[in-house]
Amino acid sequence: MIKVLYKHDREDKWHVIYCPNRLKSLQILVDGFIETVSLPYGGVLICNEERLINDMKFNVRIGELQLFGPVLIAGVDGEEFCDVPDVYVYQR
Repeated sequence: MIKVLYKHDREDKWHVIYCPNRLKSLQILVDGFIETVSLPYGGVLICNEERLINDMKFNVRIGELQLFGPVLIAGVDGEEFCDVPDVYVYQR
């Protein structure tokens, strides 16, 4: 299990949740194939790779990125996902 920040496009707030560190679990959370974007401080944004093709609803803007559909933020340890860095949990 890893701790991630999760925001569904139907909700206004980010939530800290725990999910299995498995590809299928992450795909379920973002409603499809995953795409990752590296973030500072050891974070990684995980979203739906086909969010625009699937006409997903606008969710949130992070920097210059406009994100659609459910998104989550996790940490990275080498090539593996891990708990979201505390800097993201406390900034929300």
